[in-house]
Amino acid sequence: MINKQLTQLAAAIGMATMMTACGGDSSSSGGGGTTVAEGGNGFVVFPAAESAGAIAVRSATPRAAALTEYLYKTDGTSAGTSKIVDDNNNGFEVGRFGGGYMAELDGTFYYAGKDSSGDVELWATDGTGAGTERVADIYANGSAQPHNMVPAAGKLFMNAVVDQFGRELVVFDPVSSAHR
Repeated sequence: MINKQLTQLAAAIGMATMMTACGGDSSSSGGGGTTVAEGGNGFVVFPAAESAGAIAVRSATPRAAALTEYLYKTDGTSAGTSKIVDDNNNGFEVGRFGGGYMAELDGTFYYAGKDSSGDVELWATDGTGAGTERVADIYANGSAQPHNMVPAAGKLFMNAVVDQFGRELVVFDPVSSAHR
């Protein structure tokens, strides 16, 4: 059962990747509301939920109970699809904020991820557990909830909560790890 679901998932993500590659865009929202980020390193990163041993990609239709979504990567094959986990086999939880909450910039995938306190901040991954970490605490007093991420000019532009007054344009520079 799980192998069949992985094969279907990998095929769907692979199809979204091919469509993204044809358009020349480095980040996209695939069909059905699934956000994928594609890089030039041979795989894509995407969020998926686990329910009773099954993997479910984000759907465009609302669900009664929101499932926890974790970070996965795939090369478009069942064998090449896996959950990204840390050294303790724990997955990296993804924030739930619609399309545009993932983007690829220079081989690194940025996404809205949850930390241990439940705050949603800017995270980055190279597709490995060791290479997945929070890279910015944009709103120190809560969740920045970054989304609408756009890579341009070597920086990552996004919409995020920055203080008690709300959302603003935030620019993250991966070279200096600074955000403004």
